[in-house]
Amino acid sequence: TTTLVPSNRYYFYPRLFEKVADHIVTLEDLGRLNSQDLSNTVWSFARIAGVLQTTTTTTTTTTAATTTEYPKLFQRVGDDIVKHRDLKSFRTQELANTAWAFAKAEVSHTGFFDKVRDHVLDNIESLEGGYYFAPREISNLVWSFEKVAAVTSSSVDTRLFERVARHVVALDDL
Repeated sequence: TTTLVPSNRYYFYPRLFEKVADHIVTLEDLGRLNSQDLSNTVWSFARIAGVLQTTTTTTTTTTAATTTEYPKLFQRVGDDIVKHRDLKSFRTQELANTAWAFAKAEVSHTGFFDKVRDHVLDNIESLEGGYYFAPREISNLVWSFEKVAAVTSSSVDTRLFERVARHVVALDDL
């Protein structure tokens, strides 16, 4: 029997996460979920992906969670973002957190990361409409791209890092 499980500083109920993931994957349209909903969801799943503890009636087993835990959830959210979302609908923190979640869960969704890269390249220096990448968000984005490249043994698109470096150097204050 799976029960409420302590993990470091918090408790989680694995069956709840399974049920939420199954529900999101089977939704016909994710349009009723806004950018914050999507960001918070994948962030939550990435946070528990470090260590999942399953308690049975006789033993407690700790297993490292990888992308095999909830791959369909991340795939579904990534597909929705690629096909149906304007990334300007994401606040910069939501976008950075979403990229961080995919990387933390070691999910390399090429279409998602390509779309985020292109968006950052087009908007990192923009202050239009208050759309501004704070240093922490830039740091999370850079880490995310580097992590995914390391996990997939692929090369990093240096255009993103060059643009970020130029942007950070040009800032008056970090």
